[in-house]
Amino acid sequence: MAEKLQLTDEQKEKVRPIMKQSMEDRRAILKDAGIERGKKPTLSQLREVRGPMQASREKMNEQIAQVLSAEQMEKFSAMQQEMRDKMRKKFKEGK
Repeated sequence: MAEKLQLTDEQKEKVRPIMKQSMEDRRAILKDAGIERGKKPTLSQLREVRGPMQASREKMNEQIAQVLSAEQMEKFSAMQQEMRDKMRKKFKEGK
């Protein structure tokens, strides 16, 4: 990610803890809903985590937007969308 966004060393130092905290928050959300890695979640579990996951993502994006330039933020948003699309595809394929 750092290479694709061409982050400066200063930006890397600021983005790293934001990303780490966001990942920890999301893992906690999934764990609280009973979603385990490697097991396919139920539809009700997915519905349960949708709101909290979106809120976590929005919080992270707000924090990162304060660090990145507008151009970097556009690229970052595109990268996020690409990852979400891949996850949806994996889920639909049952992996």
